[in-house]
Amino acid sequence: MVGAISGQYVLLDFWGHWCGPCISSMPHLKQLQAQYARQLAIIGIGMEALPDKALWLRAIRKHQLTWTQLSELKSDKGVIEQLNVEQFPTYMLLDKHGRLVVMTSSLGPIEDKLKGLITAP
Repeated sequence: MVGAISGQYVLLDFWGHWCGPCISSMPHLKQLQAQYARQLAIIGIGMEALPDKALWLRAIRKHQLTWTQLSELKSDKGVIEQLNVEQFPTYMLLDKHGRLVVMTSSLGPIEDKLKGLITAP
């Protein structure tokens, strides 16, 4: 699993180019990235099949997602099944040691937890 990235908290964002709520949350993710730039690393995990790779990449460019983006590019469950991801978006906040702190489908609980854990520069 993703461990500490230079002593940062890690936010895993499970999303898809086809997911309206995922796309509508992108501005909020950008705000969190800017607010906690040194303390938080965001990693997008695209739930995409290989035939949709171009659509996924287009969504990344269109929404100017500057954080790391990953995808298995396969139609079977893979990582989402291993991590019990059942809806999109799903967010997982990991502490500096790679331990799960919060798993939710909304950024509100993530933001609340971050406010309690770290301070913005």
